[in-house]
Amino acid sequence: NDDFKVVEFEGKEKSCNIQFMIDECNSLTIFNEKTVVYVENPLFISKNHGLNDYQIEQLNNFIANDNNDFYLFMYGDVNLTNKKITKDNLAKIKTVKIQNLNAYDFKNTVRTQIKTNNINITKEALDELLLRLPMDMINLQNEINKLKLIENTVELSDIKKLIPLHVEDDIFNLINALLEKNMSASFKMWRDLKSSNDAVGIALILASQVRFMFKVKALYNKGLYEDEIVKKLNVHPYRVSIVLKKLKQYTISDLLYLLNQLGELDQMIKSGIVEADSGIELFILKMTS
Repeated sequence: NDDFKVVEFEGKEKSCNIQFMIDECNSLTIFNEKTVVYVENPLFISKNHGLNDYQIEQLNNFIANDNNDFYLFMYGDVNLTNKKITKDNLAKIKTVKIQNLNAYDFKNTVRTQIKTNNINITKEALDELLLRLPMDMINLQNEINKLKLIENTVELSDIKKLIPLHVEDDIFNLINALLEKNMSASFKMWRDLKSSNDAVGIALILASQVRFMFKVKALYNKGLYEDEIVKKLNVHPYRVSIVLKKLKQYTISDLLYLLNQLGELDQMIKSGIVEADSGIELFILKMTS
């Protein structure tokens, strides 16, 4: 926000200690009306780099000095176990643990957003929405804003019209065409992808998707069910679902061979032997001939 003076510190640096931070913060509040101080990896408050009693007293006094225009954020994988700090400042300190979003929590978040925004939606439309949304909170908000504009009940056709499919869907279809040795379909999908995506990016997503398909196939062969595979890989259920639908059409060996060829393509592109566009086209020819 332009109304705030923002200052950042790297807590891993030896020069950044509690006294240095407090002195800097105190000087900032003199010259700026509103200040945000951001300290990444504040090791000086962790268990292994504990503060002495004098430093704790300094920090406590600093926190206790109420200033509505000053905000201190400390972020990192740091275990704040010093009760002398937390106990004396419970009213002043807020601790937030940030965790990676998993597929099930994301589904619940989508349903909550639908309800909060008073969006009427059919079950079929909601199911399709959950399949199409990537696990991205910013994207979710953008798509919710679209649905809010619909005055009547959101139908399945609305979702298909407004919410785009994942790029992974097109990549998955391309992989299927390659495995089926369908040259014309493979080149058509490649041209469609190239119109809105970078060739190097497509190659990377191709390799990533094949690795993912390999993992799903391997777990399925071990006897895991769809929900178990989703939980094991911590991915969107849709990604597992589309792979399982085509599961019997390819083998572990097929995927390993495809992945090996993509590895060779990646090396050729990185070493400058071929350009990305022509390299992918040669790769398609080789895989479908």
